[in-house]
Amino acid sequence: MNRFWWGVEACFDEDSTLSLLNAIDVSATTASVAGAFAGDIESKVAITLAGAALKIGGTAIKAIDHDGGGKGVCISQFWVGPPCWIKPRTA
Repeated sequence: MNRFWWGVEACFDEDSTLSLLNAIDVSATTASVAGAFAGDIESKVAITLAGAALKIGGTAIKAIDHDGGGKGVCISQFWVGPPCWIKPRTA
């Protein structure tokens, strides 16, 4: 989990990405998806990123993960405003 002045970013390895996708597929509520994020982060941050993951959607996350070689994904969200984005994890 990285916090910046503009927002937050969470990077997931492949196993964590699959857990996130499972949470989205099983019960697509912000609270349930927030559980896929690390338990030691603030609830507001987890819910912010969970909301971003739901906006992006499981299909887009799967496609970006696949295009990036199945190494996982990074999800970013501004503190203010609707834009969120996802990119393949590089490390």
